[in-house]
Amino acid sequence: MENIHLAPTIFHAHFDEVYQIPFRSLYSKNVPNLLFAGRNVSQTHIALASSRIMATCALMGQAVGTAGHLCVEKNVLPRKIYQSHMNELQEQLLRDDMFIPKRPAKDPADLARKAAALVASSTQSGDVNLLTNGWSRDIDGKVHHWQSKGLPADVQLEWLDPVNISQLEIKCDTNVKRNIMMRKDSKDDELYANSVPQEMLKSLRVEARVNGRWLTVGKITHNRSRLIKVKFAAIKTSAIKISVLETYGKPSAKLFEIRAYA
Repeated sequence: MENIHLAPTIFHAHFDEVYQIPFRSLYSKNVPNLLFAGRNVSQTHIALASSRIMATCALMGQAVGTAGHLCVEKNVLPRKIYQSHMNELQEQLLRDDMFIPKRPAKDPADLARKAAALVASSTQSGDVNLLTNGWSRDIDGKVHHWQSKGLPADVQLEWLDPVNISQLEIKCDTNVKRNIMMRKDSKDDELYANSVPQEMLKSLRVEARVNGRWLTVGKITHNRSRLIKVKFAAIKTSAIKISVLETYGKPSAKLFEIRAYA
């Protein structure tokens, strides 16, 4: 930008990996209660070249919205969130299915992380134990998923002592490497899509084992989200079984994370 003899887009350098956007750039230096997101955040013109993309701006908005909620909840200003509550902010964002590079989730309230064993009825790729390792997608050439060998298939969590559970949170596959287009005349091929991903989990059933008997506690039949939340009346159980029944076209199902909460 400072040398007119160079090409105008010379600063669009190739990054070796995805970078993080600091939370410090999302609140004002001199207006203590001001948060902002998108193209007006604190950054250089060169940084704007890659951070200005709509989806990235949207994720900054999610981070700011979550931080604003924490500010109200704890009666603090944004700078105090950075100084004292960054772990809580990041954990909530990860729970809500945001991805933070090099930052695995480790929510102490997640009962799935305390399960004594995870068992799958079949496995085509990955490992069922990866569903509680804190990574909710394959990244940096490493696998963090479990994929069934055909459908239907089951994943079962076992606890040594019964636990109280009222909500499961499951992150399924939506082929995040494929571009989802928002125009009806967009391409529809291996790179671009304008319909529901075939990989997405469509239907599932959740059962809880109580006194040796399996009870159905939840069903979903037309899921349209990567983050699936199954809520039910609190139940004391020693095991949870998740039956993945149908996708939107793929013959097997792939999951990236399972969480359980009281």
